[in-house]
Amino acid sequence: MKRVMNLSVVIPAYNDMESLRICLECISAQSLLPLEILVVDGGSTDGSASYALKMGCRILDNERRLSHFGKGLGIVRSRGEYVALIDCDNYLLDPNYFEKALSLFCSYPELVILEPSRLSAKYNSTRINRYLSRIGTDDVLAYLIGYSSRELISRDLISTQHKGFWKGSSTENCLGIYYPLGANGCIIRRSVIPDKLIEQFSASGFHHVRDAISIIKLNSDFEFGFFETEIEHDHCSSLHSYLSKKFRRWGRNSSESVVKFQSLPKIKTLIFAIRRCLFPPRGYFLYHYYLVTVSCIVYLFLVINKKVTGRTYH
Repeated sequence: MKRVMNLSVVIPAYNDMESLRICLECISAQSLLPLEILVVDGGSTDGSASYALKMGCRILDNERRLSHFGKGLGIVRSRGEYVALIDCDNYLLDPNYFEKALSLFCSYPELVILEPSRLSAKYNSTRINRYLSRIGTDDVLAYLIGYSSRELISRDLISTQHKGFWKGSSTENCLGIYYPLGANGCIIRRSVIPDKLIEQFSASGFHHVRDAISIIKLNSDFEFGFFETEIEHDHCSSLHSYLSKKFRRWGRNSSESVVKFQSLPKIKTLIFAIRRCLFPPRGYFLYHYYLVTVSCIVYLFLVINKKVTGRTYH
């Protein structure tokens, strides 16, 4: 296998030994190996850091523990022209993942961000993981309104001569909502990011979507793309763990998350949400309605609670 000298991989980790092991195995099976793998550890106590060190990774300490701080630190300390942001629960199922991406970056100098087109479930094929891979996001509410949805990619973006590759410069889809950018296998052309923005990532971390969009908007000629490949997001092992994780995330970001739903009063967005409610993914009819109902109740409780008490959940 050939090692490329212009690609860094950044993996934030915290007590995810088993996921990290599979993640690193998938990277080591790539047709092109990266220059370096930076595991940004949030103080793991399960041996994750020592295992990563044994596997030849560089270990960085993430004192603030949360993954967006880990990604920001990794981008700052990386040495490659390109940086792949891979969570430790992301598994590269395509052995040519890096090779395909770097080939597209070389062919299209205007590309600054590349994303995988498809989520899959192989290593953790629990029902909740299979369902989330089918809807293309780990957030049921976001799926309903088209926010961070991969389903709209081929419909909206310009198809190029590369089969299974779409690119564009507008970061909003046909519903006026952002594409899923900056997470789960995203690769960034680091060399175009100015020092001022790098410093911002160091201070406040790298927030997917928001900071990915800020990179694209640096220059009117910059574009992003999705390429035909698949990646697994081993989000959770059970329905209970999924709802617990969403409770913490929505509770922590409830005021920020409302931005997703500001477009609901638009007729086309509302029609889109109703259609997705009425026509769930095949094979997940009752499961879909249960998740949508519970998610809406939990989300509304957190938003109302924050407005009344100012309290958030961590």
